[in-house]
Amino acid sequence: LIDHPTFRSIQVTIFQASAGAIFSARARLTTTFQTLDVETDGGGAVTIPKIRLVNLTGAPVAVDVEITRSAASWALLKGAIVPANGAVEISDTLLSANETLKAKAGSDDAIDIHVIAGVNR
Repeated sequence: LIDHPTFRSIQVTIFQASAGAIFSARARLTTTFQTLDVETDGGGAVTIPKIRLVNLTGAPVAVDVEITRSAASWALLKGAIVPANGAVEISDTLLSANETLKAKAGSDDAIDIHVIAGVNR
């Protein structure tokens, strides 16, 4: 478990597989964009088969998830509503070298994000 003032707490688990490293990242979102630590292992691409956003509250919460490179950004979700005590998933995303995955929620401490990824070698 890694404690960081921006991320609150993030847990990263790394497994070694024949095709490369497979890992997961978790964070509790705030109302400002947080960068999720998804490494591209020496400049390669990262396949993200699933991003799951879980609402921990009894009220709907809006979320934004984006990929950024330098000043450019591409939305994966923009203002998507995660239902009360529900979840939303994003499937099959590719994160290239020099890109970052960022997310924020409409309410602090209401959304947990879980990212499962594998480094392409």
